[in-house]
Amino acid sequence: MKVVFIVIFCLISLLNNAQKRDRQWPIAGTFPDYQVLLDFNNGNPDTSTLRSTLGFFLTNASICDTAGNLLFYTNGQLLYNRFHQPMMNSNNFNPGGLQTWNYPYGQETEQAASILPNPVSSNLYDIFHISGEFFTMYNVNQLQPLNLMHTVIDMNLDSGKGGITSIKNEVIISDTLSHGGLTAVKHANGRDWWVMIHGFYNSLFYKALLTPYGISVSSQVEGPLFTQDAIGSQLVFTKQGDQCVLMQQYPYYDLFDFDRCSGDLIFKERILAPDTPLANVGVAFSPNGRYLYRCSNLNILQYDTYATNVSSTCDTVAQWDGSNVQGFNTTFFMMQLAPDNKIYVSTFNGTNVLHVINSPDSAGMACNVVQQGLVLPWYNAFSMPNHTNYELGPIDGSACDSLGLNNVAVINQSNEANSVTVFPNPSASWFNFLIQNETVSSVAVYNLFGEVTVTSTKPNINLSGEPSGVYLYRVKTRSGKEFRGKLQKL
Repeated sequence: MKVVFIVIFCLISLLNNAQKRDRQWPIAGTFPDYQVLLDFNNGNPDTSTLRSTLGFFLTNASICDTAGNLLFYTNGQLLYNRFHQPMMNSNNFNPGGLQTWNYPYGQETEQAASILPNPVSSNLYDIFHISGEFFTMYNVNQLQPLNLMHTVIDMNLDSGKGGITSIKNEVIISDTLSHGGLTAVKHANGRDWWVMIHGFYNSLFYKALLTPYGISVSSQVEGPLFTQDAIGSQLVFTKQGDQCVLMQQYPYYDLFDFDRCSGDLIFKERILAPDTPLANVGVAFSPNGRYLYRCSNLNILQYDTYATNVSSTCDTVAQWDGSNVQGFNTTFFMMQLAPDNKIYVSTFNGTNVLHVINSPDSAGMACNVVQQGLVLPWYNAFSMPNHTNYELGPIDGSACDSLGLNNVAVINQSNEANSVTVFPNPSASWFNFLIQNETVSSVAVYNLFGEVTVTSTKPNINLSGEPSGVYLYRVKTRSGKEFRGKLQKL
C-alpha cells in the first residue's frame, strides 16, 4: 500500500510541476485590432498576429492552462478571454485614475497586475492588481497606486470562457504603493503564493500570502529608502525564489535574499548603475539565478550575484547599436525571462523587434546578446508580460512544508505498524505521540499557513496557548524517520 501511494504521489507532483502557465505571451502596442502572440509551447517562440481590440501600453499579464493554452489576459483596464473578447462581469475592472487614462489601450504601469493559479481549485485564478491615482504629495503632483486589489476568475463561468466571480476589486492593501513592481513567488510549501509590492517613498515591503484559507497581509521594513518617482519600477525574483531585485528609475537598485517560508527579505546590497539618472528600465535574472541583468536605454549590464561585492562585477554585455525601425529607435526597455530560458528585451519605442539574451547563464559576452534577435509580425510598444515561475515546487524537508504534511497525512493515520498514535486527539492542551518500535526525537506543530507554532524534543506537546482549530504536525524519530498528520485543538 505504501509503494502504491508513493508512486501516485510522485506522479501528482510531476504533473503539478509541469505547468505551462507562461507559454503564450500576448504583446502589442496601443494599436487597435492587431496584437502579437508569442507561443513557446514548441521551444523557440512562434510568432503570429491576432485580432484583438485590447492594446498594451505597459501593464501586461496573462495566464495559460497547464497544457499551455491561453486562458485570459489583461492590460490593467480590460480583461479578455481566450477568444479575445471581454470576460464576463469584467466591466469596471480595476477602478482608479488610470482606468480612464489612455483607455482602452492599457494602464501606464510596469508590473501592475499578476495572475496566479488558485492554491486549491483548478478552475479558479487570482488576479492581484494595483490602481493608479493622481494626487499631490511632498509638493509634487504624483501618479501612484493607492490600492492593491484582488479579483477572482472562475473558468467554469460563461460556458467555459471564464468570468469574474463575486470577488471583484477587493481591496487588500490601502496605502500609497510603488508605481509598479507587483510580483509573486511560490511559498516554500509549493502551493501558496507570496504576493509582493513595495511602498511609496519608504523602505516598506507589503506581503500578501494567498492560501486555501484566504489572504493574510503583512509588511516589513527592509533595505534603504526607496525614492522611486512616478515613472515606474520592477520587482523580480529568481526562478529559485531565493533572491529578488527591486529596480527604480534612479541609478541604483536593491538586491535581497528571500526566505520562501517566512516571506522575509534580507537586504544584500544597493547596486549603483554607471548610467545617467532615470536610465534604469529593465531587470531579469538568469535561469540559474546567478547573473543579474539590468538595462538602461543604451546598455545591458551583467552582475554576478554570487560575488561578495556584486556592484564590482558590473560588465557591459551590450551597447545599443543605433538601429531603428521606420524612424523609431530600438533602444532597450523591459526584460522578461522566457520558458526557453532566454531573456527577451522590449524596445523603448513601438517597433516590431525584441532583443534576445541567448545564453544568460554564461558570464560576460558569452551570454550572447543579439539585438533585434526576434522579428515580430506587428508592432509592440514597450510591454512585456509579468510572469512568475509557476513551476517552482516546495523546498523538500523545510520546516514550513505544510503541503507535504497534508500529502502524507493519510499514511500517518493508517493502521500500519509504524503509524503515529496521537492521544488525545482532539485535545484542549496536551497531545502525546506514540510510534511503535521507534523513539520520538522531536515534534513540530504548524498552523495552516505553514508557520511553526510549537516545538518539542519530547513525545508530547502542549497547545494550550494556541487558538482552537486544525494544526499540522511533523514527528521525527532517532532512526531518521518522519511522520506527519493533523491535530484538532479544542
